[in-house]
Amino acid sequence: MQQNQAQASLFEPPKARLETVNITEIQPWNATGRNAVMKSIQALGMVTAIQVEELKPGSAYRYRVIDGRRRLDAAKKNGVTQIPAIVLPNGGGITYDALAAGANLARAYAPLDEAQHIEMLINRGGFTPEAIAKELGLPLGTIKARLKLVSLPKELRDAVDSKRISPSVAAAAANLTPAQQQKAIEALKQKNALTRDDITSIRLADKQAMLESVAAIFKPPPPPTPQHVFQMAIRTALSEGLTVDELYNAIEQIGEEQANA
Repeated sequence: MQQNQAQASLFEPPKARLETVNITEIQPWNATGRNAVMKSIQALGMVTAIQVEELKPGSAYRYRVIDGRRRLDAAKKNGVTQIPAIVLPNGGGITYDALAAGANLARAYAPLDEAQHIEMLINRGGFTPEAIAKELGLPLGTIKARLKLVSLPKELRDAVDSKRISPSVAAAAANLTPAQQQKAIEALKQKNALTRDDITSIRLADKQAMLESVAAIFKPPPPPTPQHVFQMAIRTALSEGLTVDELYNAIEQIGEEQANA
């Protein structure tokens, strides 16, 4: 079980070196290169160094990515085998997680990467969202909104990554119930996008259904039919001690009175 690392600040200066590293020596990463990144690498090659941590001797891989997953993915898909990398020594822990979170938050949106790095800072370093917001110089609401993305179903997370859902709409979707999130996924499949209006419509539809079910509970019962009234009268009479013969005679008498009326 991994214990939280004691560290007073998110950022503590590591010693780094610039090297050319083999992609095959890098631990598998979770990211997909964007079109703009792919085209840039096709035209210019890998001109910006990624950041990696050197792993302990005996590990299955020599490095793990700290920052640059999308560039790395694009490079690999373009047949690049070696890339420039800023290699940081092993053991940076929370400092490296903070470095990755800060890098993602400082440039164009990579909301899911941001969310995963922030969650790592909380789980591994024991930092609170408030402390992270203060250290990174970001609004607390931004940190909390990113954290909500981690719990989204995969279909919605993928849509955030491909910009079919904005981070703010994704944060709203994270507040939906699992059943409502399935409705959001269906709306996404139909429109190839999901908007704030879609989230509102899903919530309103559920509220309307709930109100209708509550109204049905308090709806007055329909008036009893003559047959039902007659059956209840017989049960009442028998419960009050009237014999079957007496009840039969009473019914006969009622019939005769109605015939002579």
